[in-house]
Amino acid sequence: MTSAIDPVKIASNLRGPVGLWLERMGEGLSPGRFRFCKTRSLAPSDGKRGQGITCFAVKSAWHIGAWQSWPQELKDECVQFIKSFQVNNGNFVDQWLLRRIGWDSRISLAKHGRFKKAFSDMQELKAQTVRAETRQSAATLILLGERPSYPLPMSWQSEQAVREFVRALDWSHPWGAGSHASHLVSFVSMNGGETKDGMLEAAFEETDRLLDAKTGTWGIGEVTHIQRINGAMKMLTAYDWANRPIPYPDRLIDYTLKNTSGEDGCGVLDKLFVLHKATTNAPGYRTEDLERFAIEALQEISAYHREDGGFSFYRSRAQRWYYGALVSFGEKQSDMHGTVMFTWACAVALSLLGIQDELGWHTSSP
Repeated sequence: MTSAIDPVKIASNLRGPVGLWLERMGEGLSPGRFRFCKTRSLAPSDGKRGQGITCFAVKSAWHIGAWQSWPQELKDECVQFIKSFQVNNGNFVDQWLLRRIGWDSRISLAKHGRFKKAFSDMQELKAQTVRAETRQSAATLILLGERPSYPLPMSWQSEQAVREFVRALDWSHPWGAGSHASHLVSFVSMNGGETKDGMLEAAFEETDRLLDAKTGTWGIGEVTHIQRINGAMKMLTAYDWANRPIPYPDRLIDYTLKNTSGEDGCGVLDKLFVLHKATTNAPGYRTEDLERFAIEALQEISAYHREDGGFSFYRSRAQRWYYGALVSFGEKQSDMHGTVMFTWACAVALSLLGIQDELGWHTSSP
């Protein structure tokens, strides 16, 4: 592997500054709490609020190999803080986030006299957010060798309910539909039980109907490259949770290498994640192309690295929104969302190059 770009140097130059930035985001706060960004952060950093920010900080530290060296008290506090958000029905609920999400959308709809839609959309958005936060929190705990205090909620009590849920998703937008399908699969996989295998089989039988054999992606109708690749990323997380082989991995590799999937944290990460998971199911396929792509991705990732030490979600500014809640003013600085995405992307790129372990980086699952 020869290249003017040195992946080892890039990874080494990122690791230290990111670790120091994470430390600064927790300075002066109760152990287990972190700021979303350095200046004018609008996300909460005190009280029982902001579990997603702690999940991001923990996973970022895990990716760069810093979690293992954090003080035990800090690690324990992070775990207990995340666990404190789980309620008896199994969901992880952040009341601050539920109060804040979607206000701009609600106000806009109300101004146009669409009051009923504003309310119904808000209810569905909250339900989706709770499901996403629950999966993220549970996955973070499992990553750390912990478990949620209660079983995750099972809204689907039968194979038929699973089928109806998958069919009702909007597969003309597989990025979102794949995400919801993946939540279902992860909840069923984590909960286990006698009906687990049948429910998982029902879910994948339904998504198989939406699989495009030419590209190895999912969707209905004229779907953009961005939707197909980012949607594939979501679906591959479902295959990961269920420990199932990926269909058409070689065609998925071809399609992803040929097309682009965006210019922000999600886009860069999703391309790498898709290629990484696909190549584990098609070992040796287009190895040189994948290594070349990984090296170029590392250079691209570096463009999001800020002088303050972390990453910004966008090239020119920080992320402003978290599930519809305003968390920053979008200034040119690092943010916790960009940092978790790009440290993860870097770890995946290093894994594609086969040098992740020797450099002390680690991948994770969403």
